[in-house]
Amino acid sequence: MSREAALKKVEGLRLQKQTGNDGKVRVIVDLDEVQHRPLKKRRPREDRGGDRAETARVITALEAHVTTLQDMLAKAEAVAARERERADGATEKADEAAERARLAEADAAYVPALKDTVAALKGALESEKARVADLRAERDRALARRSWWPFRRAG
Repeated sequence: MSREAALKKVEGLRLQKQTGNDGKVRVIVDLDEVQHRPLKKRRPREDRGGDRAETARVITALEAHVTTLQDMLAKAEAVAARERERADGATEKADEAAERARLAEADAAYVPALKDTVAALKGALESEKARVADLRAERDRALARRSWWPFRRAG
């Protein structure tokens, strides 16, 4: 045991200390009072070989499990990517539908004005048709009065 370990043990167990004539501190230890438990004996290094084989089997099993978990992770990431793409597509469709609805609302605001414009244009067309009909009738009357005979006589 090192010197520091012995000092900690004396402090922890509150053992009696006594300073000698030479300046060294001596500790009085009563083993019955301290309840000393000796350490278990270690096995020699050669006997530990069986543990290495068991450890190797455990490591192999864990590596196989890590591979399985990596495959599961790759599949989960693929599913997440597909769902993300599907959600993005749904978002784009929703945006397109909202744009169409906005355009329909804008068009609906113009419909009454366009109806008024169409009615005014129809009225203007009818008046122009009537004017054209009057002009044609006037032309036909003017042509009907003139005969080609008077021009022949004058010439």
